[in-house]
Amino acid sequence: MIRIMLVDKEGYNRKKLSQIIVSAKLGFNMSKEAASGKEALDILEKNNIDLIISDIRLPDINGYQLFQLVKENYPRTKMILYSSYNEYEYVQKALEEGLIDYVFKPVKEQELKRSLIRAKRVFDELFKQYEEQSRILTKLDESLPVFQDRFLINLMHGHLDKEGEIQGTFEYFNIMIIPGYTVMVLKIDYYDKLSLIMEEKDKHVLIFSILYNVQSILEECKNGVAFINRHDEITVLLGNRLSIDQSIEIGENIRKIVETKQKITVTVGIGKMYSEARKINISYKQAKAAIRYNFYLGCNSVIHINYVEPNNKITYEYPLKKEELLVYETVIGNEKRAIELSKELYGVLRNSQPLPEKLLPKIILDILVSINRYASEQGINMERFFARHFSMREIIKREDLDEGFSYFIDILTSICKHINKERKVKEEHIITKAQEYVSKHLAENISLNKVAARVQTTPENLSVLFAKKGHRSFYDYCTKLRIDYAKELMVKTDFDDNLIAVKIGYNDKNYYRKIFEQMERITPDDFRNQIAFKKES
Repeated sequence: MIRIMLVDKEGYNRKKLSQIIVSAKLGFNMSKEAASGKEALDILEKNNIDLIISDIRLPDINGYQLFQLVKENYPRTKMILYSSYNEYEYVQKALEEGLIDYVFKPVKEQELKRSLIRAKRVFDELFKQYEEQSRILTKLDESLPVFQDRFLINLMHGHLDKEGEIQGTFEYFNIMIIPGYTVMVLKIDYYDKLSLIMEEKDKHVLIFSILYNVQSILEECKNGVAFINRHDEITVLLGNRLSIDQSIEIGENIRKIVETKQKITVTVGIGKMYSEARKINISYKQAKAAIRYNFYLGCNSVIHINYVEPNNKITYEYPLKKEELLVYETVIGNEKRAIELSKELYGVLRNSQPLPEKLLPKIILDILVSINRYASEQGINMERFFARHFSMREIIKREDLDEGFSYFIDILTSICKHINKERKVKEEHIITKAQEYVSKHLAENISLNKVAARVQTTPENLSVLFAKKGHRSFYDYCTKLRIDYAKELMVKTDFDDNLIAVKIGYNDKNYYRKIFEQMERITPDDFRNQIAFKKES
C-alpha cells in the first residue's frame, strides 16, 4: 500500500481529496493529514509516508518550500502539488526538481485521478528499484572479501595516495591495523616447475591453504591482513611500528608453518616500515626487491631489504591517480585544474629527487599519449594539433625538472584551449541540429531522449546545452516554440483550438489552452480578440 498524507489548511478540501483518492481504488492508503507545512514535517519525522499531496498555499512555508525540504530530508517520499495558474512558476521549478505531477485549482476529480495513476506507475517502478538495491546490497556483503582484496592490491601498487581515503577504506573493511606499516611478500619457491605437474584446481587449493596458515599466524599477533596478490604470491600488511627483528620473526613463523603444513618452501621478502599509509606501496616495492636476492641467499629464506640493500632509498612513488585526473581534466578543457594537478605532480617528483635517469621525458610522453587517446575516444580530433605543436625531440631533451615542467604546462595550456574551441564548435552543431529537429517535429511527441539520440549526444548533455543557451530547460524551449507557433497559426489561419492543439503536438485541447494561458497570461480566445481588434483598427 502507498501511504498518503494530505496537506491543506482547509479540512473541507482534505476531505474532498480523500474521497477522490479512495474512489480511485489504486491501492493508496490515506495515512495522515496536515493543515500546514510544519505540521506535515512533524508527521514525516515520526511516520513513513510515500506520497504527499499538498496545496501550494499553506499558512507557514509554501508547498514548494515543503517539497524542497521533503526532497532533501526524505528522498523516498514523493509529492504532487496543486496550485492556481498564477503560482505555476513554483510548480514548474518543482517539476524540474523531481515533482511527480501537479493539478490546477479547483481540483477536478479526473485530473487528480490522472495524477494518482502517474504516481502509481512511479511507485511501482521505485519499489522494483528498492528490491533490486536490496538484492545488490546482499550480494555486496557477500562480495566484500573480493572488494577488500582489490583495495589492498591497488594500495600495494600505488593507485591510492590520499591518507584520509586510505584510512576511511581501512575502517569500511574493518581492517584494524595500527599505523607504522610494513609489507611482507611470500613467493612460492620453484612455482614454475610445480605448476607443470599440478592440476588447475590443486594450484588454487595450494595458494588458499598457504593463505589460511598465514592468517592463523596473523591472528596470534592480531595486527595484520593477508591476501592473494598473484597465483604464486601472498602479500601481508603488518602494522604497529614493528622493528626489523619483530618483522623477521613473523616472517620466520610464516615460513616454518608453510614448510611444515604444505611441504613446500617460500621466500619471504620484507620492506621497510613507514608511518603513513600512502607509503605502503614503497614498502611493497622493497619487499619485492628483497625477494630477488634469493638467487644467492637461497630459497626458503626470510630477507629484509635492510640486510641486502642497507642504503635502499626508494622514495619515488609515482602518483598515478593524479596523472589520471590530470588527463581527465585536460580532455574536458579544465585548464585551471589541469595546471593545478600538473604542479602537484611536479611537487611529488621534486620531493622524490634524484629521479631515475631520463624519467621526466617518459612521464611527459606517457601523459600526452593518454590525453590523445582519451580525447579521440571523446570524438575530439587532436592529430592536427599535435602535428603543429608537438615535438618529440623537444620533449626528450627536457631532463631538468623545472625546465621540463615549464614546457609541459605550456603544452597543457595549448591543449585545453584547442579542446575548448573544438568542443564549442561541436556543441553549436549539436544545439543547432536539435533546434532544427524540434522545429520540424512540433506536432509529434518530442522527448529529450528522442532528440538526444537524433543528434548523437546524451539527454543530460543536451539539457546542459539548452541551459547554456538561456533556456530554463529543454521542455521550456519546446513549449515556447509550440505556443509561438500556435500564435502564428491564430494570426494566419482560422483554425480552431482542437486543430491548433494537434498542429503543435498537444492531443488535449484543454491542456493546450492551460499551457497557452500560463505562458502568455492570456487565454487563446482573448488573444484572438486582440488580433481581430488590430485588424479592424
